[in-house]
Amino acid sequence: MLCHGAIVPVWRLFVSVLDRLKVWLAPSGQDAIRALLDRSLGVEGWVEALPTRAEVGVFVSVQPPKGLPGDLPLLAIGPIARPDETLRTLKHLPEPGPDAFARALKQLAGFGEHRAFESELLEALTEQSSDSIYILDERGYFVFINRRFEQLFGYSRQEVCVPEFNFENLIAPGSQDLIRARGEATARGEVVDSHYEFEAMDASNRHFPVEVSVSKITFRGLPASVGILRDITESRRDKQNLQRTNRELRVLNRVATVVNRAMDLDTVLDLSVEVIAQQPGVDALVATRADEPPGRFTVVAHRGLPEAITTIVGGEGYSYEVPSQSQVVEQSQTFDDLAMEPTEAGLLHPSMADHFGAKLLVPIVHGDRTMGTLQAYNRNSGPFVDETVRLLESVASQLAPALYRSWLHQEQAEQIGHLQALDDLAAQILGVVDRALIDRQIIKAASIISGAERVSLYWQDEAGLVLSPEAESIAIPVEDNALAAAREGNSWLEEDGRLHVPITRGERFSGLLVCHWSRMSLGMASRIEALELLASHASLAVEQQRLHEERDRALRQQFESEKLAGLGALSAGVAHDFNNVLAAILGRTQLLKRQIDQPDWTASLDVIEQAALDGAATVRRIQEFSRQQPDPDARDQVADLDQVVRDTIAQTSAQWVERSGGPVHLDLQLGGAPLVQADERELREVLTNLVNNALDAMALGGTLGLHTGEVDGESYLVCADDGAGMPPSVRERIFDPFYTTKGKAGTGLGLAVSFSIIQRCGGRMTVASEPGQGTQFTLFLPQQSEDVSLRVEAQESLAPQAVGNQTILVTEDNDDVRDLLVQILQDGGYRTLEARHGLECLEVLTHTRPDLVLSDLGMPELDGWGLAERLKTEHADLPFGFITGWGDSIDRDAVDKAGARLVLSKPFRIEDVLKQVARVITG
Repeated sequence: MLCHGAIVPVWRLFVSVLDRLKVWLAPSGQDAIRALLDRSLGVEGWVEALPTRAEVGVFVSVQPPKGLPGDLPLLAIGPIARPDETLRTLKHLPEPGPDAFARALKQLAGFGEHRAFESELLEALTEQSSDSIYILDERGYFVFINRRFEQLFGYSRQEVCVPEFNFENLIAPGSQDLIRARGEATARGEVVDSHYEFEAMDASNRHFPVEVSVSKITFRGLPASVGILRDITESRRDKQNLQRTNRELRVLNRVATVVNRAMDLDTVLDLSVEVIAQQPGVDALVATRADEPPGRFTVVAHRGLPEAITTIVGGEGYSYEVPSQSQVVEQSQTFDDLAMEPTEAGLLHPSMADHFGAKLLVPIVHGDRTMGTLQAYNRNSGPFVDETVRLLESVASQLAPALYRSWLHQEQAEQIGHLQALDDLAAQILGVVDRALIDRQIIKAASIISGAERVSLYWQDEAGLVLSPEAESIAIPVEDNALAAAREGNSWLEEDGRLHVPITRGERFSGLLVCHWSRMSLGMASRIEALELLASHASLAVEQQRLHEERDRALRQQFESEKLAGLGALSAGVAHDFNNVLAAILGRTQLLKRQIDQPDWTASLDVIEQAALDGAATVRRIQEFSRQQPDPDARDQVADLDQVVRDTIAQTSAQWVERSGGPVHLDLQLGGAPLVQADERELREVLTNLVNNALDAMALGGTLGLHTGEVDGESYLVCADDGAGMPPSVRERIFDPFYTTKGKAGTGLGLAVSFSIIQRCGGRMTVASEPGQGTQFTLFLPQQSEDVSLRVEAQESLAPQAVGNQTILVTEDNDDVRDLLVQILQDGGYRTLEARHGLECLEVLTHTRPDLVLSDLGMPELDGWGLAERLKTEHADLPFGFITGWGDSIDRDAVDKAGARLVLSKPFRIEDVLKQVARVITG
């Protein structure tokens, strides 16, 4: 049977002669070439062996395969043990004729003549190949190489196909072990892969990759190997490029997936770093987000950093600032040796140069906005491979618009949140009169809008910048430069993350909103804008609250005025009559004191005089409640609040400990307040009353605060204590006449009178008090004007001059008062005329002309007001004045309109009467 051999069509050996070989081989490629070589050379070998090897048999089929050239026999060649059995097993062949074997031998006998033809055929088959082809004999010597082989390796056929040529000259050092191992395995009879790659080396020592396909053949009757070798430098490069492109595309695809799934900036960067970190080429990666102020970057994600650095930069919100000379630019930057770049190396952490030798910085830029950076680090110094640079730049390019969209989304969401917070704030605080609630809502809205860790609220008052009680637990210090900017109406952002936003009312600074971030981020500009809008809302709310307070105060004052008016209407008539009685008593007593020079009598008269004066003071206090207009006399007086405080301390300090029940600490802050239009005696009376009330409130002693200063064009005086304080129910009634919390020890007139005095001066009095928190009274008074100063100087320079024989007409319906006044004037050197009412006065004037007319206001027939009108018409150049028992409750504007030159209030002192009369008469 056939144990080795092949079925070889004889016609294959003739197709080249028939010029059909190329046509037949073209579709089959290299395998067909190897098969042809193997089988055709095998034919030649067997032909040469036929004369000596009887076991070789050739069986002929005279029928060629379908579709091939006809009349060409098919031969089966191989060693035959029993030819008869072999013939019977070849059932697929037609039965041979009796002369088939003889004819086959005759045909094969002619092959020996074609040996030269075989070499020519082999060369014709291989020289046109684009691959390098070689044949090795069983000893490993080259017996054939084609022209492409010569071109690829730079050796000629004569140099290679000799036993002296060393096969290893064609193998690069890095692949010699591989080739050597294959040879040893083949020698041991092991099957090795017929297709493999190795690094080749040409005659010029150039290394290049090749792939080889080896087949076993018989060449010239001997075992041999044919190899087809191809230079795969370009294909490998293409393959590597394709693999690199695929890797980049996979990375970019995964980054795109991350971008599409996450809208949060930090999440996008962190997941992107996770994707990039899985690629070769870098030892560590860091992603940063651009924050505020410009040049500051916050570490968002990192991979591969040493633990010593991770514990620091991996903390929440770790950021660093890039100095101006190292600002991030739009192009990638490489730092091949960080040891030579200390500034760049130390930006992220001072010890980075100890762990890494090279840095690649790739900015993430959208338009003109830097969104962040990607940073790659290698432990060894040297440039980064182009593939790594391209990959990070591609990722950065893909991230830039995504991060920008994410930032815009967050910015829009924040702005919507800001507007919602402002809308909520407006709904919650506009129209609210509770200042504490307003402050709480402002702080809450500022926290929502800013996202800051701490928010503080300050208000400007007469004592300066004061922290809102609602923000005491989160106080943020305010630097002088920030406060100065805020007073100019400008927001101020400190480098440490403190933002100061002014709260203004018109052009006047009224408060300060302070926010603090441990780390700032992009979008600060929109937050500042929203906070400034919040400050406007806060200012409006506080202004409305102030107007509500003023309205309530005005309503309370109106209510108080109505109550006082009722009291005044009741007391006015009583006071008028009582003053007439006191006038007679006081006047006669003073006249008697001038006439009697006996000590015992004088002492008694002093008692009577003091009682009359005390009675007059009591009546005057009652009359205070009916007088709501500013005191005209006060317009011509000025007071120094600092001096009022000093005088009051001097008059009352000796009683402080006894009155308060414990030691009293004085907190004295005199701010040099400008002079005010008021009577210092009245202000001392008011402050003395306030100090006594403060001492009474501090049962075991405490701190008494007395402060003066100026705010918004007004001078102020503060009297404060840290005593028991007052509940709202008491605080609302403290200015009511006769209301007292001291039982029989109090009259209930002290604060009511004080309130009335300040109100008459054109000022106002406020009170702030809470149970257990003490009480603070603040007096606001109008400052001295220039015309007041001139009038005061003129009055001080005016002194009563000596009188002559001037005549004064006294018109008074009360005989006792008229007789008293006539006697006082006569004792003063004046001549007098008398009348009992207005009509009688006019009758007297028909036949005489006095130098001055004095008239009571309340008289029968024609009262003082009517007489004044007649005098203005009939005796326009005649000076006149009023006598009244109504005290200071009369309308001073009406007095001025009537043209009265003076007002004598009952009861009157002799000195006051003579002094005022002298001033009028002497002009």
